[in-house]
This record gives sequence, C-alpha cells and structure tokens, in this order.
Amino acid sequence: MEQEYNNLLNNIISIVESEQDDIDKYYDIGKNIKENQKKFKEIYLIDILSKDLQLKFGKGFSIANLSHMQNFYKSFKYNKSEYLLAKQLGWRKIIQFLPLKDSKQIKFYIEKSFANNWDTEEIKQAIEEELYEEYFDSVEKLDYDIEIESVEIINYKSIIEGKITTPKRFSVFVGANASGKSNIFEAFEFLIHTMRIEGNSAVEIFGGTENIKNYNRQNEKLDIKITLADKTIFGINYFDNKLNRSFSVSEILNERFYNSFSRIFFEKSKKGENKLKIYNKLWFDGSNLPKILKRILEDENKKSIITTKLKTFIPELDRIEVKQNDLTGQNDLQVYFKNYEKQPFVGNLISEGTYNIIAILTLIYQSDEPQFLCIEEPENGLHPRVIKLLINFFRTVCENKKHYIWITSHSQTLVSEIMPEEIILVDKQNGKTIINQFQNDTTLIQQYKNKEITMDEAWLCNYLENWTTNEEE
Repeated sequence: MEQEYNNLLNNIISIVESEQDDIDKYYDIGKNIKENQKKFKEIYLIDILSKDLQLKFGKGFSIANLSHMQNFYKSFKYNKSEYLLAKQLGWRKIIQFLPLKDSKQIKFYIEKSFANNWDTEEIKQAIEEELYEEYFDSVEKLDYDIEIESVEIINYKSIIEGKITTPKRFSVFVGANASGKSNIFEAFEFLIHTMRIEGNSAVEIFGGTENIKNYNRQNEKLDIKITLADKTIFGINYFDNKLNRSFSVSEILNERFYNSFSRIFFEKSKKGENKLKIYNKLWFDGSNLPKILKRILEDENKKSIITTKLKTFIPELDRIEVKQNDLTGQNDLQVYFKNYEKQPFVGNLISEGTYNIIAILTLIYQSDEPQFLCIEEPENGLHPRVIKLLINFFRTVCENKKHYIWITSHSQTLVSEIMPEEIILVDKQNGKTIINQFQNDTTLIQQYKNKEITMDEAWLCNYLENWTTNEEE
C-alpha cells in the first residue's frame, strides 16, 4: 500500500513539475485522485496528499483545493468543449461551477461568464439568484424573445469571412446576381440542418466538403454562428471532417429556433432542391403551398386576415380556396377574381405574381410563434405598387409578431423603399463575397432623412461600394 501511495504521489509531483498549463495540471491531478480513491478507501487520501504536496511545494494544495481538482475532473471529463471554454476563465472562476451537478447548468454559467466577462463575485451572484432556472422558466412559458445580436460565417462557399451585427428584424441583402446572397441564406439552412441530423450527414446533403467550403480553402475550418442578445449561441464548426455543434442548453429553445426557420425562393427558373423539409412549414420552392394553406384557412380568423391582405395587394381578387382534385386526389389552389366568381383560376392559369403573394402570406401565417424567415427575391412577378406595399407589410409583421424577415433582392424598386439601417450590401471582389452594413453611417442616414438620397440611388451610383472601400482604406 505504501509503495502504491508513493507511486501516486510521485506521479502527481511529475504533473506539477511538468510544463503543462495550470488548469491542465489540476485536471490531471483530479483524475489521478479520482481513479485511486477506491484503492485507498481505508485512508483519507486527499488529507495525506495535501500534507505531502504542501511540504514539497508550499501553498496551492490544501484539502479544499485538491477536492476541487477531483470535482473538476468529474464535472468536465465528458464535456471537452466546456472544458476548453472554462480554461479561459481561470481556476478561481471554475471553482464556482463545481458544486453544480447538472452538466447543462455548468455549460450555461460558463457560456454566460465568458460572454458577459463576469468576475468571480458576479458568477456567485448569478448562481445564487438561480439565473439558469429563470432562463428555463422564460423559455418554457414562451415569453423568451429571440433577438439576434450577431451572425458570423467563415469559409462557407464564397464567404471567406462575413459578419452581421445587431441586424434589424427586417433586413434586405442587396447585390448583383452571383454576389453570394443565396450563400448567406444557405449557410443558415446548413446550420439548421445540423440541429437535427447526427454526425456529418448534413455535409453530405449539401454536397460534401468540396461544395460547402470555399474552393481555395478546403483544408481550413468552416464556422457558422448565430449569437443571441443574451449570448446564447447556435453554431457549428467543421474541420478535419468533424462537425462540432454548439446550441442552447434548452432543448425547448433549440426546438423553437429550428422550427422558426424557413428559406423560400419563388423564382421558377432558379428553384432548387428542398433540402430542409419541415412538414408543417412551407418548403424552399413553395411546392407544398396548397397543403400548408389549407391548414391555415381552416382557421376562420386567419382566413379573414389573409383574404383582406390579398385584396390589398391584388384589388381584383375575390377569394382563395384549397380543394381536393377528384382525379388526382391532390390539393389544388383555386383563385377567384371579382369578374370571374364562378370560374376559379388554377395551376398555370394563376399568374406568378398572384401565386407569390399567396405564398408569402402563407409563409407569414403558417405559425403563431415568431419566425426566422429568409425569402429570396420576393419581388419576382410583382407590380412596383405591390412591392412598396409588401415592404411596409414586412416591417409591420416584424414589429407585431417579432419575426425576423430577411430578404435578398436586386430590384431597384424594392431597394428604393428601404432605409439605411435595413440594407446589407453583398458584393463579390476577387471571387470573395463581402458583406457590409450601413446602420452606423451617420452621413448616409442623415442624407436619407433629409431626402437628399434614396437607397436605390446610393446603390446604383456606387455610393455604397465607395463608402465601404474608403472604410477599408
């Protein structure tokens, strides 16, 4: 027994004298103590080790501190990502988390401490005030307000490094064709996919590593991260064929965030594959519109609202219905106009603009909870008057329903209706997508308020491009 104890002591001494980081030393010491506890169950192992270690090294190896090291190992041996984050906080802060038994609690407080730069006393206070329990209560009561603080995309297709900070709930991504606007929305879609699919399957669904990473940076990491105002992170890191995920500690919130997302593209000539099929939501190409709309129209209140909104956008319209086709058994969208009340328009007889407006309203009213909606080129097939009405409608919905509605566009009519704070310029330089915001450009904002310039003029006259170039210089 004495020889075994001496072997343990010498092993711990070698750890202390090694060149490891202090936190790594404490972890390894805790591991040695934990793994040998049963072997020395008849003696007070930590008490004896404390005396011998303090005799050799002095302070730092009290009974309490060695107990902390053992608990540190127990708490973090299965949580390597939290371990790496905790290391950055330091030992005195780590000690505050050790009495917590729930790994989700530990992760929550570590992330909050790191994000808010809490000191030791602030960590203590947060734990004493049961901030974790308060957070879960708000999520479960559905009064948790999702507010996006920032978005970061690194090495996704043409986006080498893109960041969006404190974005407006209604935001417009403006840029020429092939500038990378769709890649931004696809990056979000890829992130959402990883929340439900184990392993690397999401990578394969999106075409494999060679199709999601930048062509010239195949060996570098891919990062996508959405950070909320309370520092909750929904993110992924893909490197060396390993996909690491970082989501909320609340499964309820993860579910809400996952279900809130929809990406839609109505342009017939550019429709792509429906990768993300949430069966109670509209799909990427809108192909399941009749099914989703039929469910919505069963609610008489929503039916009335949608009909009223449709008549605002399309004054000639009388009503819409979804009925089962006797021959195919499929649901058919039927549109009735005022001068043709008895004969509905169906299928290809429905104009692209009418169909797209119906699809947008279906998207907005498909859920009663706040949504994160990414709509690509909603102006397709729409009259300029309708585009102007649509922009105001989007703003109102974002304010009243707490939606995030982000759209892409290269329409002068649409851009003429937006404000500097709402525009996000997407440009491509030397094959790289560049993302710029203008919410802090006081000169542009003042010119806009004074009606000296509109956003379409600023865009088409290259004022926005020149501004970003000057900033970089």
